[in-house]
This record gives sequence, C-alpha cells and structure tokens, in this order.
Amino acid sequence: MNTRRFATKNTTNTDKNWVLILLLCLTLALSITIAIFSIKAKASTKPNKPLTKYYTSIEIESNDNLWDIETKYNNGSESKDSYIKNIKQLNNLNSDKIFNGHSLIVYYYE
Repeated sequence: MNTRRFATKNTTNTDKNWVLILLLCLTLALSITIAIFSIKAKASTKPNKPLTKYYTSIEIESNDNLWDIETKYNNGSESKDSYIKNIKQLNNLNSDKIFNGHSLIVYYYE
C-alpha cells in the first residue's frame, strides 16, 4: 500500500514538471516572437532616404498666424518654437505679427 501511494505522488510530481516545462516553453516562444516583431518595427521606422529641405513663398491670408503656418509646414523635424524662430529670422520679422496679403518664405521637408 505504501508503494502505491509513492507511485501516485511520483506521477503527480511528473505531471507538474511537464506543466512547468510546457509553460516555460510557451513563455520562451512568446518572448522570441515579441522580440522579432519589435526588431521589424524598429527597422520599418527608419526612412529610406534622407529628407530634403525645400523653401516656398506663401501669401498670408486673413486670420493666418505663425503657429498655424508652423502646423501646416513643419512635419515634426524640429520643435514648434524652433521652426517659428527660424521662419521669423528667415523673413526678418521682429515680432509674431504677420499681415494679410504679405508674402512669407517658409520651408518644409520631404
């Protein structure tokens, strides 16, 4: 009778070991899958070619302001403040005021 209990306990421990091994394998497979997709995602975010800076002249319309123009032409290559500062410097502006009908030189990247 003692032998039978021992065999039952041993089988139960073996079953537990298989469950732990299975969980370990699944965790490892999931970790490898996540790592592979993470590497692919990082590789796809790199641009294929460097961005080129282009300049254009725009006519200021009523209700235009530098922040709206920045939102339209700055693709995130630089901060809002930096872009506006550069546009002001490029156009010899001493203030943030721009006037309807005037021209403004802006730049963008493609």
